[in-house]
Amino acid sequence: MPSKSQSKPRAAAGQKTSKATKDQPASQEATFKFASLTTPPEDSYADGAASITGGSNVVKIDFYRAVGIDQEDKKEVRTISHRLVLPLTAIPELSQLLQGYDQAVQQMIQKAGKDGST
Repeated sequence: MPSKSQSKPRAAAGQKTSKATKDQPASQEATFKFASLTTPPEDSYADGAASITGGSNVVKIDFYRAVGIDQEDKKEVRTISHRLVLPLTAIPELSQLLQGYDQAVQQMIQKAGKDGST
């Protein structure tokens, strides 16, 4: 867990971009904003993603929870716990968010390696 002086990696939709992408030129402002929330959104925990399937206009992402270990074959037992259904048009935005988050994590790892080696 990061200390107070360390920041957690974060990627958010609608942020001003400084890097050009195929669909959005550099420094273009987002065309939307988020409404203020009176209460925080509800968290839903999953241990991982199990599958992604697509339909005519939607993509379904199934998430699982590990529920134990099978005693006979010693394999983890998983159950599908959540299904996120998104319009097909949301996939590029989701992909961009995940790539941005991955880049932030990689930068933190590199920085931690440099800080730890001195």
